[in-house]
Amino acid sequence: MPLIAHLKNQLGLDPFALLLLRGEVKALPDIIREGEYIHASLHGYWNQEHVLLLATSERVIMVDNNSVNDVVVIEFTYDSSLIISKPTADSVLIGTEQQKLKIRNSLEEFVRKFESTVKKKIAGEDIAASVAYEEESAKNVTSTNPFDLIRRSIGGISQMISPSKMAKNEVKELAPPAPKPEPPQDLDELLEKLNGLIALENVKEEVNKLVNVIQVEKVRKEKGIKIPERSLHMVFHGKPGTGKTTIARLLAKIFQSLGILSKGHLYETDRSGLVAGYTGQTALKTREVCEKSRGGILFVDEAYALNTQDTYGPEALNTIVKFMEDNRNDFVVILAGYESPMMELIESNPGLESRFNKYIAFNDYAPEELVDIFLLQTNKIDIRVEDEAIERLMEIFKGQYDSRSESFGNGRLARNLFEKAYENQATRLINEGLETADISLLKAIDIPDVEEFI
Repeated sequence: MPLIAHLKNQLGLDPFALLLLRGEVKALPDIIREGEYIHASLHGYWNQEHVLLLATSERVIMVDNNSVNDVVVIEFTYDSSLIISKPTADSVLIGTEQQKLKIRNSLEEFVRKFESTVKKKIAGEDIAASVAYEEESAKNVTSTNPFDLIRRSIGGISQMISPSKMAKNEVKELAPPAPKPEPPQDLDELLEKLNGLIALENVKEEVNKLVNVIQVEKVRKEKGIKIPERSLHMVFHGKPGTGKTTIARLLAKIFQSLGILSKGHLYETDRSGLVAGYTGQTALKTREVCEKSRGGILFVDEAYALNTQDTYGPEALNTIVKFMEDNRNDFVVILAGYESPMMELIESNPGLESRFNKYIAFNDYAPEELVDIFLLQTNKIDIRVEDEAIERLMEIFKGQYDSRSESFGNGRLARNLFEKAYENQATRLINEGLETADISLLKAIDIPDVEEFI
């Protein structure tokens, strides 16, 4: 059960408010669940009674102290279902139908409006428009008017969501909207695209095996044959530029074509997209990302950055694990990063270790493969590469490969080299004269020195 001292810190109410709300605050340990955090709080009067409104990581709650030792909890889960309960010393009991009938529509509207206001504030939307009230009514409102109470408390909500002066800019970066679902693509075409990728032979083999198993299990299930429990959550480990995001994006489409995912989109994020400025908001921010990833794949790059001693990283991971458990039929997570810290991350959290049992290694590209990636870029725009230029490319890539470190760029190295060579070619063509020069030929002189593109 949460400690009252911790809950008071989360509330952030002034001492006078706590005094007024002593009945409600005293009941909080019976109301707030273990691991649940308060994101925003609001207090005021409702029909001459003190009322405490809370937006938590799981729900919106109105705590109404009708009389001494008679605290009623009006709860809205985030799917807007209404629950009314009365906390006891031991537990929170669901209210009776008679209790539910006593709740007036205006009271429900009050709580729903608070929920809507907090959500809009967190999303960075314009709250002033959402709580606008008729001019004449606004001149005569009292503290019992829910719209007025919310309007006058906007500043407090802002501070509870993020104490920073730059809170508005921060919360706007919570999560971009999820793309609209597109029709499933043809599986054979997706697999052809996968198998046509340069290198990544072990990765393509792993994905093809997985697709084969899923197809067979689908037939077995249709025939009523039992199939084993299977987790599709994965760990991609390897250096940057080895194609992890490309494979994840293809996997999302493949899973959609197999009927595993409903939308087939890839939602990319990292620690900064999951962790918020203070304890409690991280769970809300991470859950929003998970919600927008539902129906597709949540791809967390450099996921090992969540394996920290502070509470933020573990809070984000625990929120992801819970969402995985609650949405196991339409949600896949891929954690990506360097091999060693990724293994440490998985071992640090039992919830991750039991759910991520497929590890795919993304190896460094060999010099020949990097040349192929470079030539792939030139082929896209109908540029020929002379033999001397290819020899120079091989020399550069071999030198970089032999002396590679953890920061070795792999595919990005090849693409960066192409962009610089393309610029050099353009400068040469201008100097030679566009009328006579071969604008479709890339020469060895166009290939830059290593220092120019690294």
